[in-house]
Amino acid sequence: MNRVWIELERPNTDEVGHLRAKLASNMITKLGSPIKKTFWWHEKKQTYCITLDTGGSYQELEDRGHWFNLDFLGEA
Repeated sequence: MNRVWIELERPNTDEVGHLRAKLASNMITKLGSPIKKTFWWHEKKQTYCITLDTGGSYQELEDRGHWFNLDFLGEA
């Protein structure tokens, strides 16, 4: 599998965290992900999270990034 790493910068406010997560989610959706809200900002834990599947399971991103399947998202 070919992969691509996407990492978000640490925000200086919760507002910025939410905005960056929304923009990253929009980008991933445009690339073909079936998950509409891929990235989101967890205010209480001050970290980005990623929704892993349409069932809603998620992962907290301690390093603010995630590997994506380039073969899937890069298909023409």
